[in-house]
Amino acid sequence: MPNKFLGGNMNVSKLQNCKRIGSISLNLNESKKKSLDLSINEDINNIDLKKNTARVYFIVVDEEIFKIGGSNCKGGIKGTISPYLSGNSGRPSDRTFGINYLIQKRLSEGSKVEFYCQWVPNIKINTPLLFGSETLESPLTYKTMEEGCLKQYLSHTGGEYPIWNFQEAGRAWPREIQEGRMRLLGKK
Repeated sequence: MPNKFLGGNMNVSKLQNCKRIGSISLNLNESKKKSLDLSINEDINNIDLKKNTARVYFIVVDEEIFKIGGSNCKGGIKGTISPYLSGNSGRPSDRTFGINYLIQKRLSEGSKVEFYCQWVPNIKINTPLLFGSETLESPLTYKTMEEGCLKQYLSHTGGEYPIWNFQEAGRAWPREIQEGRMRLLGKK
């Protein structure tokens, strides 16, 4: 039975409508600031990596879904993943630093970490403009799809969120992550 604090679990084999983007590894090149590298799945093309449609992503550790998130950021799924790879430097958010830290920890323990993604298709909509209107392609928000994925996940796990969905589950980040981020930001 899943522990509410630790989160639920669901095997990646349950995912439908998703593509495996690639796997994450520790960056051992000390001359680079980022701590993680992404090896792109050979079945993913550059169009899928960079298409600017809303997307929901899944961080998978040892075949189990650990995080469900979403994004509308420019740069496609590659732009969504990029901050997690370098979340150990600069001025990252709690989430970016925390997920980077947790991925590093799992990789150091010998786990396999992968990213999966599904996209929300753009829609054509009659859009009011300065001089009349035109039919334009417009992105939808990822939020509806993310909430739907989380709802299905909760249903599958008896109400337990993925282990790394701290915010959605109303859980605080572990102390080691909070302290590590403060050190990075130069605060005591």
